[in-house]
Amino acid sequence: MQNFDIEQHGSVVTVTAHEAELSYPQMRRLDDDLFQRVDSHGAKNFVFDMAEVQFLDSSCIGRLIALLEHVKPAGGRIVLANCHSNVELLFRMTHIDTLINLVDSVDQALEACCAAVSDVKL
Repeated sequence: MQNFDIEQHGSVVTVTAHEAELSYPQMRRLDDDLFQRVDSHGAKNFVFDMAEVQFLDSSCIGRLIALLEHVKPAGGRIVLANCHSNVELLFRMTHIDTLINLVDSVDQALEACCAAVSDVKL
């Protein structure tokens, strides 16, 4: 995908966004790929590197919540790393940070995902 780099190692998928602004069209294309990875390739933990993202619209948040609801029954989680302050503020003000972890680095996000997963080596 041109706006995203996606890597999967075992049940952990790392997504690096290469857009300053994410809205529904970009997220929808990504969404299809991620749900397919859950359903067909054993993915259940997702790390999003948000370093380049300065704006995220509400539809993107909705799609992240939908993905979380899809992986949560299997013990999966979503972790966002490197969020800009305005993106982080949005997640904290809406209390979505109680559902989706926010961390300072991709390494911390991978550690959070791998804590309960034995099929991934850092």
